[in-house]
Amino acid sequence: MIDSFRALHDLAATIPEMRLMVYELIGLLTAYDTTAFLVGEYNDDDPRALPEFALADGIVQFLRNMLTNRDERYLRVLKLRGSPYLEGLHAFQVSERGLRIFPRLVTPLVPTDYTLLAERVTTGVVGLDRMLDGGYWRGSTTLLVGPTGSGKTTIGLQFAIEGMRLGQPSLYVNLQENPAQIARNVLALGEDPATLTERGLHMLYESPVELRIDSLIIRIFRALEGNDLQRVVIDSVGDIDGAASDPQRLRDYLYSLKQYFAVKRTTCVLTLETARHEASEGIRYGYLADNILQLTVDPTLDPPRTIAVLKARASGHDLAPRPFRLGPTGAAIGT
Repeated sequence: MIDSFRALHDLAATIPEMRLMVYELIGLLTAYDTTAFLVGEYNDDDPRALPEFALADGIVQFLRNMLTNRDERYLRVLKLRGSPYLEGLHAFQVSERGLRIFPRLVTPLVPTDYTLLAERVTTGVVGLDRMLDGGYWRGSTTLLVGPTGSGKTTIGLQFAIEGMRLGQPSLYVNLQENPAQIARNVLALGEDPATLTERGLHMLYESPVELRIDSLIIRIFRALEGNDLQRVVIDSVGDIDGAASDPQRLRDYLYSLKQYFAVKRTTCVLTLETARHEASEGIRYGYLADNILQLTVDPTLDPPRTIAVLKARASGHDLAPRPFRLGPTGAAIGT
């Protein structure tokens, strides 16, 4: 490794002299079958002007995006002679063990197997399966939309806990409440957190303050691959949105994640917090969801909470808003 190769330009009197020196060096390294790394601080115009870029077999660019409260680091492969590579920006972190690289998420190459539509997955909520004509389609993604206190987290937890009852390993990703708070919520539903963990309920927590989308997605993928998960709950999409510095990158990531769940036949529930009676935010994320459930809270009603199915792809569903209550066993929907 030569660091900094860029500084060698100061040793050459002219550009032709530098070009000749680079040619001779590359030829010598090739003759000795040596793998070389040439490191330097270059600007955007240098690849078109300096000889080392033309002679190099591979070019990797490192970038830093400075935000208000943190920095984002990316690398991009500009050239890899004779080999395919994944284009675009790939996030990375510098740790005590070196670089941790998170390859850019892309839509799975394996086409979705549409036979998954023949199987329903129960929601774990009394009355909700009836509203959805038997539950969620296996491999589908459902978006729970509603204001604070509307029951999104409870319904998401019930979905994950139902998986444990049926022997279906589940993952609960929480970006708002720490593991102790989630354990308290599980206890409030009459379940023992330790027992659920032993039976295959996996918890993944990451604070939204230091949330990095790329590393979160990798952690979710590793959990999926290592545990044969059949159910996933992500609470909430709003925190992922808040951590994204690039709206298009966020959209691509979320869409690819949805397609990944479909290919793996993993049924996913997402939550999204909105203002009271505000459904437009849920519609904004409509591309993510096969189903959209709108939860509302109106203190003047008894019960104050209602749930409505705004969208249920390829499925019959109840068109009327239904009242529901939050009790010791969770959410229960009336008629």
